[in-house]
Formats: sequence, C-alpha cells, structure tokens
Amino acid sequence: MDRRVRDVLALIAVRFPEPWSLAMFARHVDLSPAHLARLFGIATGTTLMAALKARRMAHAAELLCATQLTVKQIKFDVGFADDSHFVRDFEGIYGQSPANYRQARPINIGQ
Repeated sequence: MDRRVRDVLALIAVRFPEPWSLAMFARHVDLSPAHLARLFGIATGTTLMAALKARRMAHAAELLCATQLTVKQIKFDVGFADDSHFVRDFEGIYGQSPANYRQARPINIGQ
C-alpha cells in the first residue's frame, strides 16, 4: 500500500473527529485531491470520505454502548455538527437511529 494512503489511514484512525476534507488530507500528504482519491480508492476499495465517515460511526456506536453520554454529545465527539446528518449517516450504516441502537444494547461501562 502506498505510504501516503497509510498516512491518511493513520490520520483517520486518531484524528477522525476533526473537520477534514479531501483537500485537507491531500495537502497533508502533498498530493492533489484527485490523485489521493484515486490512490485511496485503489488501495482500500472505498472513498476516503466514506472511510472517515465509517470510522466516525464506529466510534459513535462504541460510545453508545460504553458510555452514558447523550446522543448529542456523541455526535459532537465524533465530528458531526448537524443532528440530521449524524442520525441519517448512523441509520445508513447500522439500520437504526442512535437512540434505538443504544436501547437495543445495554450500556457496559468499565467492562
């Protein structure tokens, strides 16, 4: 895998809550947005922004099951500013709203 794609994946892993754009990632690895998008797609089989969204949603799901944070706080913690986008994206991945997802799974704090 290209070193620059690995660098972007490393950024997504730890800095996912930040307000990233394709252009910002591209600047970080000194590529044009189009070139980074092409390299990322070839290496991962998905788009860079879809990978970022998936990381944010995975962390949101973890927080829903492991904390008593409100859905609104979790939304901010994973990098979303808009309630409707967060809920729509979460439902798109998990098939249910964040509130229903939490309700279907007991909170396991500290386990």
